[in-house]
Amino acid sequence: MQITSLEAVFYMALFLIPGFIIENIIRATNPVGQQNSQDLFIKYLAYSIFSFVFLWKIYSFIFEYPNSFCIPYWIVLIIVSLIGSSVIGLIFVWIHQGRFLYHIISKLGLKYVDPTPSAWDYVFSKQRSNFVLITLVNGEKIFGRYAAQSFAGENDIFLEKKYDKLENGKPWREDLAVEGLYIAKGQIAKIEFRKDGENEH
Repeated sequence: MQITSLEAVFYMALFLIPGFIIENIIRATNPVGQQNSQDLFIKYLAYSIFSFVFLWKIYSFIFEYPNSFCIPYWIVLIIVSLIGSSVIGLIFVWIHQGRFLYHIISKLGLKYVDPTPSAWDYVFSKQRSNFVLITLVNGEKIFGRYAAQSFAGENDIFLEKKYDKLENGKPWREDLAVEGLYIAKGQIAKIEFRKDGENEH
């Protein structure tokens, strides 16, 4: 199969894009620290190579198409690259969040260094739904719900629901007048994650 200069540009783009997709899926679900452009490019390249090898059987079948410079050919190639790299990215996320590498490396007696930059990022990257009891630096306590519409940024947090504390042992009562609560960075001293919205006895 002869490749023109224009086709070479398309192939190069299709080779590098999967690495970009995989890395951004991983970063969206498993926060990592800041990285310089050189390190990011190396990761893009590594993920792209992995994606190309992983999908080689499919690519080799597509490359056998006699007329490579036609719209259906490129549409199929783009779809395979986008879907394939997305699946690979989700597999990496599943492996990381399941901590499979941690268990394997621990059994081998080796030390596992988690790439997640902080405990804050580790906890909130799991995206669980919890009742939370937040103690501010001034001692004030806030009762809330961290769920799908909540968000945790860089040591600040938005809670989609706020609750009022009732008598000991009784469930928290939702404050219907509040549609959400934002707590700024530097205001949080402690966060307790609870299975239910009941007060301490």
